[in-house]
Amino acid sequence: MGIKARGKEKAKELAERPPGESNQKTFILFCMIIFTLNMDSGIVPASLSKIQQEIQISFQEQGAIGALVFLGICMGSLTVTPVLQQFSASATLSNLLITYAIFTALFSFCYDLYLVYICRLAMGFTRSFFTIYGPVWVNEFSPPESSTKWLGSLQASSSLGAIGGYTLAGLIIILLDGYLSWRSAVQIQAIALVPLFLLLKSKDRATIDIIDASVEENAKTIVSPGDHPTGLSKIIRIDTINISHLANFMLQIKALFSNGVFVWVTLSLGSLMFVITGVQYWMTLYMLQVLKADHLEVIIAFSVICSTAPMFGVMFGGWLSDHMGGYKEKNRLNAVQLTLVFSILAAVFAVPISFVGSFNYVCPLLWVMMFWGGALYPIATGINISTQSRENQSAASSISQLVFNIGAYFAPTLSAAVMDMFSDRITGLRWGIRCVFLSSIFGLLFIIAAWVVCYKKHQLYEEEERDEVGDLYSNNEFKIEMLRRRLHSYSF
Repeated sequence: MGIKARGKEKAKELAERPPGESNQKTFILFCMIIFTLNMDSGIVPASLSKIQQEIQISFQEQGAIGALVFLGICMGSLTVTPVLQQFSASATLSNLLITYAIFTALFSFCYDLYLVYICRLAMGFTRSFFTIYGPVWVNEFSPPESSTKWLGSLQASSSLGAIGGYTLAGLIIILLDGYLSWRSAVQIQAIALVPLFLLLKSKDRATIDIIDASVEENAKTIVSPGDHPTGLSKIIRIDTINISHLANFMLQIKALFSNGVFVWVTLSLGSLMFVITGVQYWMTLYMLQVLKADHLEVIIAFSVICSTAPMFGVMFGGWLSDHMGGYKEKNRLNAVQLTLVFSILAAVFAVPISFVGSFNYVCPLLWVMMFWGGALYPIATGINISTQSRENQSAASSISQLVFNIGAYFAPTLSAAVMDMFSDRITGLRWGIRCVFLSSIFGLLFIIAAWVVCYKKHQLYEEEERDEVGDLYSNNEFKIEMLRRRLHSYSF
């Protein structure tokens, strides 16, 4: 039997197979993998004091342990598209998952700082493939009526994984300190990845791969911003940068950066990521060493804050934005003004946190700050994408993600550099945290700049509309028509 005949037979087999149950099981597996891959994002911050005691490292060296993961994600995002164009996604993800497990296990046994750095960089690089491919897989294989829910669940798995790792490490350090160490939490993560690797390896490639070259009817091609394939009927666009088509991509970058609203909102979101990552990385150490809080209280309080405040904020921000008419076209100015209000509220509650010396006051301030930060995130993200034409939206998304990861990378490193400027460790930690929270002011300034640009565009649009309508109506008719349009466009 020839290749073409086998391809047609396989296509018939796939068409006859009920996809719902198989895809749902694969989706659950993806969520479990994303959850487990992100556990170290919580384990490391919960264990910073123990890591410092064991390896005797400075704040900058501690910051690098967390930051190198984000650098690895940035590096990995440059290679995802060409790799998935050449190799099966199923085989690639399986190999990278076991590679991640190996580097995670190696990290748990490392005492040499440079070997720790290599492990963390490699963990970020391998994780990037799952971070980028996961949403693409959901978009392709999820039921149309459940796509948003599946995508939200996949993104939630990442945050829940970090919270789960944080709680696991904290409880081991507090309750089993004489028997286990923070390294045990990392080893548990590495062990948990092994059965997930076996499950992923046993999956039918057709349930993982978007590209299936053996099935002619199902042939698809993954492309990234900057690619301009011709003669292809099925294209899957992926939000990452293809370095083999960098020249074309740079043309799209030029178009993106000519849009002032996009530039300022992206920078504001980068600042938000800087603050959130800095808080997640240093706040436990700050509460323990500066506020002198009880370790168990810190673990419980911080876990509750990180698991509830951003989630409730995102839900509230999305609901209020939709209630006010959304973030597209005529409603864009209202949406930018809403993010401005949320940014002001986040900054108002963020700045005092590092100046308050009581754990009981810091916790509610931190919760409210993260709530308003979460509230502005979905609106600002929607504004970013909606300001671009359809052909540039993928490039806008990939650039935004790159800026977010860069912001996350600099959060531990820059704040650590401030900490190391002081000879007294407690004083340095206090000023490093202040650096993180005061950065929320930059996010506010960027949103103000976005509002100015958007307001000018809105005024220009209204003038053009007034001129257009004025040519068609008499003075009295003009006033009636403008009133009718305003009433029609107002959202209740």
